[in-house]
Amino acid sequence: MQYINLLFLLLALSVKYSLLTTREFDFKDKIALVTGGAEGIGLQAISELLQNGVKGVTLVDINANKGQEATKALNEKFGKSKVIFVHADISSEQQFEDAFKTSINHWKVLDIVINNAAFVDENNWRMIINVNAVGTLQGTFLGLKYMSKNMGGRGGVILNMSSIVGIIPAPIFPVYSATKSFVLSFGRSLGDQVHYGYNEVRILTLCPGLTRTGGSVDIANLTSNTFNPHIIEIAAEFITNAVMQSASNVANAVVHVLRTGPNGSVWIVKDGEPPFQIDFPGNGSSQKINNR
Repeated sequence: MQYINLLFLLLALSVKYSLLTTREFDFKDKIALVTGGAEGIGLQAISELLQNGVKGVTLVDINANKGQEATKALNEKFGKSKVIFVHADISSEQQFEDAFKTSINHWKVLDIVINNAAFVDENNWRMIINVNAVGTLQGTFLGLKYMSKNMGGRGGVILNMSSIVGIIPAPIFPVYSATKSFVLSFGRSLGDQVHYGYNEVRILTLCPGLTRTGGSVDIANLTSNTFNPHIIEIAAEFITNAVMQSASNVANAVVHVLRTGPNGSVWIVKDGEPPFQIDFPGNGSSQKINNR
């Protein structure tokens, strides 16, 4: 009898938290922290958040000059003191935590964390791992620390930026691809209802396809010919024939996923089209990715 009661309790909790995580998220009066926000997808995402009613944003970036310029431009466009800039290297545990503390001290609360910062150069694979995998992990843990209802926060949402190469292998970027697979699997695991039931913080993952940002034009030179002397030529040919989407299209997807994405969900945005949610084997029907 005890087992039956426990089963019903678990089912009831599952239904309760499922309903909570599928309710549309209201951006009004919310505070966001965005890493890698000085340019590209991060900068466009901040702009979209402010247009959709977010009260304030903490822009975190390793590039001090671009970060300050972006913050100035955003405040001129959306109103004085809408954005604050924090210079930090997210691969540094201390610097990243200090960035969160600065944000909390300024805004007093935190509702949205977007772990967007990334590093691509395959010739520096340790940095790829430290920024893309370790940095995203630290940003997620810090987001939970400061937003979890069981740790003094008021709940919220964390969006981790993976990539379509985290799902479909990228021979020209093996280490980058591996880190984005880590981000995806990490988000799906931590996005389980058992964690949401305790923290009331949604964990979402967005996988952009090839996007035109500051680094995309030099992408062929960010590969490594260590294991294949022809890989840079192969990468250059791939880029020439590839369909690139704008950073603003990804930013629109960020807002859509934050607003409607169920806890633990994974989304793809590519080829300039609207985002779509994908299912994996074991979670129901598996959608085709290449043909969307």
